[in-house]
This record gives sequence, C-alpha cells and structure tokens, in this order.
Amino acid sequence: ANSIMNNAIVENGLAEKINNGDADIFEEIMDRYAAGLMNFIYSYVRNREEAEDITQEVFFRLWKKREKYQPTAKLSTYLYRIAANLCIDYKRKEARSPLTYSIDEPVQKTDGDVPRELKESGPTPEEIIDNRSERIRVEKALEGLPAKQRMALILRTYENKNYQEIAEILKCSKPSVESLLFRARQNLKQGLNSD
Repeated sequence: ANSIMNNAIVENGLAEKINNGDADIFEEIMDRYAAGLMNFIYSYVRNREEAEDITQEVFFRLWKKREKYQPTAKLSTYLYRIAANLCIDYKRKEARSPLTYSIDEPVQKTDGDVPRELKESGPTPEEIIDNRSERIRVEKALEGLPAKQRMALILRTYENKNYQEIAEILKCSKPSVESLLFRARQNLKQGLNSD
C-alpha cells in the first residue's frame, strides 16, 4: 500500500511538471517511454516510418495538452491509450486510401525525376521466403482481426500488459478485455488454420 501511495505522489508531482511545461520532464518521459511505444506501434502498423511518426505524435499530443493533463491513470497507460487511438486511426485512413507505386515510374522530386532502383544486396528471395513465411502467416492472420481484438492481443502478447492495464488503455472493463483476448485467440487460430 505504501508503494502505491508513493507512486501516486510521484505521478501527481509528474502531472504538475507536465502541466507547467517542464522541458526536462518531457525529455525524461520520451527517454523512458519512446522505445516501448515505438515497438507497440510498429507491432500494429507494420511500417517503421509510420511507427516513428505516430510515436512522435503521441508525445506531441501530450505536450499540446499538457495544461489539461490529469493523472487519472498511470502515465504509461495514458501514453499507450493515445498510441492505440492513433494506430486505429492510421489503419482506418490506410484502408480508405491504399497507396500503390509502380517500380517502372520514376520518383518525382523537386529537382527532377529520378529512376526507381531496386537494391540487389541482401538475402535472396528464397532465403526471405524460408525465414519469414511463418511470421508472415501470423502477421496476415493478425491483420484480419478486428481492431480492438488485435490491439488487445498486441498489448498482451508483445507489450506484456496485464488485463487491468489493457482495460485502461482501451477504455473498457476487465471482463471485456478477457472476452476480446479470447475471441482474438480463437480468430487468430482460425485464420492460421485456414491457410
């Protein structure tokens, strides 16, 4: 009980520093949470550049709303909630406007067109297929899950969040998290068996 009280005091002191725009505390927060958030976001969006952008957006939103921040949950939970919402928004936008590129078309730049070039170094296609086929099957099955089920499964499996933390991040009850995870695992198993 004493550590919970100390944690609450630390969180309240942190909230005051965030509210006041303490640049040092923001740097400390970024140092502490950026890598974990980046991994979580990447697990969901599967694109390194987008994951980096979304991670920056999480911290930007904390900074932008710093005067209104109130510690109703742990700071990490608050940051993961922002990240989860941004990931879901990203996937919605991506579904509405898929981008395709022709490898034959040149890249248009301000200083002229540049031909697209494919890198020839690295593993052979056969090696890539052998090394990644199972992971790709799992990723494909994960992609097929509804957004909340997928988010709950990623938080539990890749981020090792407990049910209560997942409930706070997704703004739902603990029994709802249990149900989401059960359905996600069933759907994932079904998706993997249908290949």
